[in-house]
Amino acid sequence: VNGRQALVSEGVSLHTIWHPGHGLTFTAITSFDNAQRRVSGDGDYTPAEYSRSYDKLHPTQVSQEFRLASDPRRRISWIAGAYYFHENLNDTYATATLPPGAVTTPAIIGQPAWAGTHYTQTTDSFALFANTTIHVVKWFQIAGGVRWTHDHLHLDLDSRQALYPVSFAASPADWWNAASVGSGIATTDAYHGARNWSNVSFDVEPQFLIADHQMLYVRIADGYRSGIFNTQITPNPVKRGGAPLQRAAPVSPETLISYEGGYKGSWFGRRLTLSADGFYSQYNNIQTSWTATDAATKATVLALTNAASGKSYGGEFSFQARPIEDLTLSGNVGVLRTEFTRFAAPAGTTGATNLTGNEFARAPHQTANIAADWDFRTPIGNGSVGT
Repeated sequence: VNGRQALVSEGVSLHTIWHPGHGLTFTAITSFDNAQRRVSGDGDYTPAEYSRSYDKLHPTQVSQEFRLASDPRRRISWIAGAYYFHENLNDTYATATLPPGAVTTPAIIGQPAWAGTHYTQTTDSFALFANTTIHVVKWFQIAGGVRWTHDHLHLDLDSRQALYPVSFAASPADWWNAASVGSGIATTDAYHGARNWSNVSFDVEPQFLIADHQMLYVRIADGYRSGIFNTQITPNPVKRGGAPLQRAAPVSPETLISYEGGYKGSWFGRRLTLSADGFYSQYNNIQTSWTATDAATKATVLALTNAASGKSYGGEFSFQARPIEDLTLSGNVGVLRTEFTRFAAPAGTTGATNLTGNEFARAPHQTANIAADWDFRTPIGNGSVGT
């Protein structure tokens, strides 16, 4: 199956700044984004006709943020604001195995099949936030903040599966469309409901000013990722029209608390900037993708789920230097270790039953990069080269 992908994305934003007086600054940021993505291709990645896939995704997003900030030169400075986000997400995806003789498929090995899901998900997120910096004495200041967030998600989802034997009465070229399926179709899963989640998060950061442009700091903060819905439905390949192997369900919010300490400073008239830090974070209800094999049908089950808990720790060092006026050198190196401290496999799946002790996905042990940027001037204009 020849894979195809089409993506159209458009957006606009407005950033407004107003100084009403008394050292205050009012900021408003308005944003609108719209995208459409259509992907079709081979679902099994083999020359045989086992599975093909189709996905049409259409998200629309609107956001608005207001901030009011005091004069940062005062002994006590602050920022307060509000944030609103709305998204409407439409998605249609399908998988199928076409029957022998279809003009769009070569040699057939898999049995004809079809399953499709359509859902609409709306998200409304509200937040109020504030932070402040208090200059206690010349060598010590403390920064901190608090944020209240409320998320409302509503999901309308219907998932259907063709009954055996499967036929395609209309053009097989439009196999993902349920109207192209000539055999009976049964609804295997439906979810029509909403969930609400709220959270209050904070951060506190004492800062020790050990010299001009030199600072040591420690930071304690907690974080929050909104709950979501698992919309990956896995149909039963054996009992067609029966209960799916994976249903639509809410996924709980993910939270963490992190501890960080480090150094930030500049030298030689700010021609050299250095920073170093170490951190330790504890996670609860980690949102992660799960891939397993159903014990009864041997089918692959894909889902978004919560791991019980995990931790990460590491450190990073970075620098930026300007040895001459037009040359900037920069780089950083980091180390990272991650671990699920509790993560049991869902019931009814084969393979590892306990993933406690495994590392997080896409969490490299070491990272490093270095860059150089040179600005140059010529009689006809200026330019820059970077690597």
